[in-house]
Amino acid sequence: MVSNVKLQEREPFLFLKKELERCRTLSINQLGDLLRIKFYPREKWSNDKIKSISNAYAKWLVYLRQGKIENNLITYVGGAVRTFDILASPKVRDSLDRNLYDILVENFHTPHNILDEPYELLEIVKTSNDANKKGQAFETFVAACFRRLGFTSRCRDGPREKTTNLSYQRKGGGDVAIFSHFPIFTSSQTYQGYAIGCETKASQYPIGSRAVGQARNLCQKIKETFPDYLVHTAIVSRSICGYDSSGREQAPPEVVHLNYKILLELLETQKSLLEKGERLITPLDFALVINELIREQKLEPTPSEFKDKILEIHA
Repeated sequence: MVSNVKLQEREPFLFLKKELERCRTLSINQLGDLLRIKFYPREKWSNDKIKSISNAYAKWLVYLRQGKIENNLITYVGGAVRTFDILASPKVRDSLDRNLYDILVENFHTPHNILDEPYELLEIVKTSNDANKKGQAFETFVAACFRRLGFTSRCRDGPREKTTNLSYQRKGGGDVAIFSHFPIFTSSQTYQGYAIGCETKASQYPIGSRAVGQARNLCQKIKETFPDYLVHTAIVSRSICGYDSSGREQAPPEVVHLNYKILLELLETQKSLLEKGERLITPLDFALVINELIREQKLEPTPSEFKDKILEIHA
């Protein structure tokens, strides 16, 4: 697979990138004109040829995350990551906290019991020789962890999914959708809810571009079904080394890799907060951290980095 970074530094992409950065906005047909003048000054191209070449290179500039296309114009974005400023509304935070507190107190005899099922599922993942059983147990582990952070989770289809393109039971498995059906406010708009499209990987192997594509595909289907939700994209895995070179190349700007130990750290923190009767970690805290990681392009946070960010936001 061709490296995006290396491709950006080769002609004619380098030339077009610099011209787009200089002009900020170009008509798509100008791309073909610029290429002809720069590299083929003695040739005369037909309008159809210019249009065809312009459209092809415009798509490449978008693929390289250098531009975005709107109304036959391409505008420079320079790989910059644009995230929403999520507002930590006290009313939403309190509502989420109270709702989660009721659920945890009613469903678990002691705060420590919130850890029981996740660790039991992890033991199955670690000891089973059946790949399907291992994968299903890890999906359930991920779903169980997020439920203890105030989310609802979906691994199975129901009657409503028959009328949508969204399925949580893709052949091969690995899809877990995480939801918070509470409004979330940003500087630009109000969303009716928040979701995370998760691709789960039970193995300890490196995470490649295929997993990135699977996560994006689930995320896109969630957006189509819930167009008024803020949706983040994540891969949750047991990988020892995280993204391989292809995964690291394709993940930017928005696919965050979360090692399963991050979820365990959050559950331990949640247990402690519940024991003390303090405000709990909620989906709003999680959304704020993911948003910040995307803005900073720290797409592979360590467990300690993620925990530090959660505690800072939660304080």
